[in-house]
Amino acid sequence: MPESNIIRDILEGLVNQDADGNTVPGVAESWETKDNKSYTFHLRKDAKWSNGDPVTAQDFVYSWQRAVDPNTASPYSWFVEMTTMHNAADIIAGKKDKSELGVKAVDDHTLEVQLDSPLPYFVSMTGHTTLMPVHKATIEKYGEKWTRPEHFVGNGAFVPEKWVVNERLDLKRNKFYWDDSHTVLNKVTYLPIENQVSEMNRFLAGEIQMTYELPLEHFRRLKKEHPESLRVTGYLSSYYYASILKKRLLMMFEFVKLFHMQLTERS
Repeated sequence: MPESNIIRDILEGLVNQDADGNTVPGVAESWETKDNKSYTFHLRKDAKWSNGDPVTAQDFVYSWQRAVDPNTASPYSWFVEMTTMHNAADIIAGKKDKSELGVKAVDDHTLEVQLDSPLPYFVSMTGHTTLMPVHKATIEKYGEKWTRPEHFVGNGAFVPEKWVVNERLDLKRNKFYWDDSHTVLNKVTYLPIENQVSEMNRFLAGEIQMTYELPLEHFRRLKKEHPESLRVTGYLSSYYYASILKKRLLMMFEFVKLFHMQLTERS
């Protein structure tokens, strides 16, 4: 989703992804596990918030507990449950206190996580926006207004500079970001364009430098006419199709035929 791109610019989790989709260190410079259930993350000591505060293991404990807290009503609390983090499901259901979540700050730079089931790909899941840290003091001071540019404190490569609702969001470079020396851009602007055709046309006209989606019916033409600009990236996801068939044999044949045509068209 487009908003995820913004979050990844202004916040950073334990790990990140490189241009090829590989998991690389983020706030955590290393980690280890012996059984894929108990994980230990070692945080880099030069990670800072945009106000200069150090990013600590306790920041992650607070943020993850906040994500599963029923009082927060996070629409993505299910993601924490998907990691099988200890007690996550019961906390979300209101059966246990958020303090019982399977995450612990051993010290400022060491984070321990306990899962209920072995999960070999858990490390990559910590790069999801749901598990990115948020600045506790800012949230407690400003409440629901903590995301406004004049209040926001993040730990990503950029920070919000100006936000005009339904018009634009300007981000500026975060000088406190631990890897700022490798940040290429000084400014990023996001525009709320809901129509895919309009987004495509503005890109082709040179008005914007990047699109998030494009109309499927224009894919082949764009691939042929602008191969240098078109980038297709894969991602892991699951889909399921349900159908109600009355004339079972005939309709099943037609359904399978149509389904095959769709897969062939997209491949």
